Amino acid sequence: MYNRQGKTKSLVEAGLTVALMVVLVLANLYIPVFGTIVSFILPIPITVLYLRQDCKNTILSIVCTGVIVSLLNNPLIGISTTISFGIMGIVLGYCIKKDKSFLTTIIYLAIGFLISTIIKFSMYFLFVDRRGIMAFINDYIKVLNETMDMYKQIYTKAGVPQEKIQYLEKSMAIFKPEYIVKFIPGVLIVASFISGFLNYIITKAILNKLGYKNIKSPIPFSKIYINVRLAAILSIILLIGILLNRKNLSIGDYLMVSSQIILQILFIIDGLSVAIYYLRNKFNISKGLLFVIILFTMFSNLSIIYIFIGLLDIVIDFRKLDPYRLNNNKNGGL
Repeated sequence: MYNRQGKTKSLVEAGLTVALMVVLVLANLYIPVFGTIVSFILPIPITVLYLRQDCKNTILSIVCTGVIVSLLNNPLIGISTTISFGIMGIVLGYCIKKDKSFLTTIIYLAIGFLISTIIKFSMYFLFVDRRGIMAFINDYIKVLNETMDMYKQIYTKAGVPQEKIQYLEKSMAIFKPEYIVKFIPGVLIVASFISGFLNYIITKAILNKLGYKNIKSPIPFSKIYINVRLAAILSIILLIGILLNRKNLSIGDYLMVSSQIILQILFIIDGLSVAIYYLRNKFNISKGLLFVIILFTMFSNLSIIYIFIGLLDIVIDFRKLDPYRLNNNKNGGL
């Protein structure tokens, strides 16, 4: 009898999860203004279901959601959307259930986001736009150029100096299909980690409200550092890319550009972390003033300072956080 009650309870929970997911997916499709917010909320019901039940019931619920959305809207949208939030929800639920560390969870979420993004775009180019990715990029550049032409006309009528308009034209000249496609791997990897981090933060906040208190807290930003081994591996990949590029091998461009993007982002993160650490702990600057300083320097020409600080910190390890140079792992490494 108790077994039957347990099965009934599981079915009810799964049914409610499916109903909630269908509503959220449809809201995401029909109310674009809430699209970004809903996209981070979508995996949460799946995560909760995974924590309360098992992987089998969770996957069945995802499949049911996909089928219902496909019937109500569009099969391609239904499948791609459910794959996306399904993977993220299961990965996050698995990491919480297995008591994985914060950094391990972020890595798993980034991999999940990367896989789901590749699947979604593959489905799009297979079933919707069969012209391929280059044609897709060309369309995007065409729209971008039309927008820039409109702004140039507005600037000209407003009396903006010709030098600034010419600078804008030079900036737009770099947006060529063969150039943009080289950025895709690196940008996609960076976006995967950003998405994983945001998903974790939002999910943790909501699950804490629901009574789940065993979720690992994020590492304080001032304690984040870039592992020297990671920096070395990326530097080697960058060097290999440069060598292959000199041999006129196309893969060299992808390796070179992607590793360069990732290294620059990592240097900035490390540099910001060092700056915040010293401004807060050594100079006792208030949070408000600290926010103003970071905001002003990040969105100005001074932002390059953080790249140099990050590079120096990886080499010198100002805060003595890297366990590969000391025997004290602070668990803040990337």
